[in-house]
Amino acid sequence: MNRLGSGIMISILAMAVMPVWHAAEASIGNKLVVAALRGDSTEVRKLLSKGASPNFADKDGCTPLIAAAGGGAKELEVWGNAITSKPAASRGTAEIVRILLAAGASPDPQDNRRSTALMYAAEYGNTESARALLDAHANPNLADSQGVTALHFAARGGKTEIVSQLLRSGATPDSRTIQGATPLGVAASSGRTEVVRSLLAAGADPKGHDSHGQTWLISAAYGGFVEVMSALVEAGAELMARDEGGNSALTHAAYMGQTAATAWLLDHGAEINARDKAGRTALGVARKRGHVDVAALLETRGGAE
Repeated sequence: MNRLGSGIMISILAMAVMPVWHAAEASIGNKLVVAALRGDSTEVRKLLSKGASPNFADKDGCTPLIAAAGGGAKELEVWGNAITSKPAASRGTAEIVRILLAAGASPDPQDNRRSTALMYAAEYGNTESARALLDAHANPNLADSQGVTALHFAARGGKTEIVSQLLRSGATPDSRTIQGATPLGVAASSGRTEVVRSLLAAGADPKGHDSHGQTWLISAAYGGFVEVMSALVEAGAELMARDEGGNSALTHAAYMGQTAATAWLLDHGAEINARDKAGRTALGVARKRGHVDVAALLETRGGAE
């Protein structure tokens, strides 16, 4: 056999072996993901010593680091040899995060939704995992397919310590999702007063609004979060800012039957008879929605329909 023929034969043999090799790699890689999901540090070390790649990604793009950073926060669905995973609940596996990083795992893996390990740690409140990732220089400003960052996740869940970690590591306090929501907006709509104050102290814009013109004060009023409303107004939020429908925070509070929020807004100078683009006042909205207490409050303050 000449050199050319020999080369062709070697190539054919290599091609025949490759599927087997890739299957073996996938098998040990999936085992590593599962071990990370289960919080089994002993098995993780064992698989790494056998050559499992800390940067392996399963069919959903889930790497061992993503699995561990969520605190093992996954539900496993096993069908024969096929393993898939999805976020579920937290059990905390910061030790495995450190093991994987020490083994060479990239601190910024992104799954098929572009979610990072840091996002999972932030979402599930795994403070030590977040710290380990940030110490390894994970990028706090990466965004998933919806424009959501780790700071959005931490803010929504009221994970105050992680919010502080992210801000110290350079997270942008006014990053926006594709719907225009900032971490401050998410925290305000979730009633996370302490997080709201931290973000405002870091320079977040209290006058911000989403793509529908809904301000963070409106979001807080809608949920009846008076302490958040107070923090926003104290920081400069406009009391009578309107959304795209011409609705103010007062209208939203009345719509949701938020008596305390309605009273607070009136006490702080909200225009009681301001009308939206459809000509409705807060009193008219409250009556239509059947919120008797709010309607009575508005009537005693001089509200008109």
